[in-house]
Amino acid sequence: MESNGQSVLDHTTFYLASDIGDGSGANHWDIPVMSAGGACGALKVDGRHMH
Repeated sequence: MESNGQSVLDHTTFYLASDIGDGSGANHWDIPVMSAGGACGALKVDGRHMH
């Protein structure tokens, strides 16, 4: 917790992606992407999960 009451994740951005969706089939569809953090208010964080 930071001194202003926010968490460290509120001040950072974490982005993770892969260039391939299914390693056994080597397809480029349904590529997994994850984004976390608030980027000091620059990103809207509402906890959604999209398929």
